[in-house]
Amino acid sequence: MNNESQMISIESILHQATTPWLSFILAPLGYCFIGLILALRQQQFQLLHFVVLFLFFVAVYLQENSYRKLALHPEKKKWPVIALTNIILFAILFYFYQTVAIRVVLLLFAIVLFNHTNLFEVKVNEVSYIYHLLLNGIAKYYIANFVTVYVLSGNVTSAISAQLFQYVLFGLYVSHIKTKLTERKEGKRHFGPAAAIFNVFVSLSWLVGTVVYYLWYLNHFNILGIILFSLSLLIPILYQIHFRKQYTVNRLITYLHWYLVVMSVLYGFLITI
Repeated sequence: MNNESQMISIESILHQATTPWLSFILAPLGYCFIGLILALRQQQFQLLHFVVLFLFFVAVYLQENSYRKLALHPEKKKWPVIALTNIILFAILFYFYQTVAIRVVLLLFAIVLFNHTNLFEVKVNEVSYIYHLLLNGIAKYYIANFVTVYVLSGNVTSAISAQLFQYVLFGLYVSHIKTKLTERKEGKRHFGPAAAIFNVFVSLSWLVGTVVYYLWYLNHFNILGIILFSLSLLIPILYQIHFRKQYTVNRLITYLHWYLVVMSVLYGFLITI
């Protein structure tokens, strides 16, 4: 009886934690959480800058979601959504132009620019999908965290720049699975050999990222890091064997965003110790 009530409790917690609207908080955190942790390590924290930057990433995620829907439903009017989201984003860019530096504005503009590729339906089996995924992955999971560190601390070391690249592998995995889930939701499954090898690699990039972590830190073996990164493997494994069959598409997307937040905390914490 206790085991049954425990299972019900865990299922209830997971049900609450995968509420779809949470993605609008979790996804932007995935873009900037490592940068925030690294900035705090340097004992620098510009609260107003972070709030505005977080709003920028919320707007980017809102724009991405809206553009994906418009790409899948070309009969809908695009210009009101394009105009509204870009007005918000460019207002924030103007804020950083006034308060930080033009180089920050250019990097954030690159994120906005690559985000606009979501206006076009890019099929998973097309070669163009490779460039679409890589550009958006680097923009949102590398450049975004890089900018966060710079805006909050005013300094980004070469070591931090290199370490942030590892995190992109986890971001690519989540972005790829989200695209496939969206296709499934819309009933638009695409098959073909054009990018088959790349699709396999990206589907396993969460595992590649963990192996890269082990190799990267081999010279200064960290038992805590090994344990925590090993435990993190349970999240994509459980997705594949259980949650993928049980949850709706929107809840699965929230679950994947939780994964990125967990990996952000692990990377940010283990880089700082």
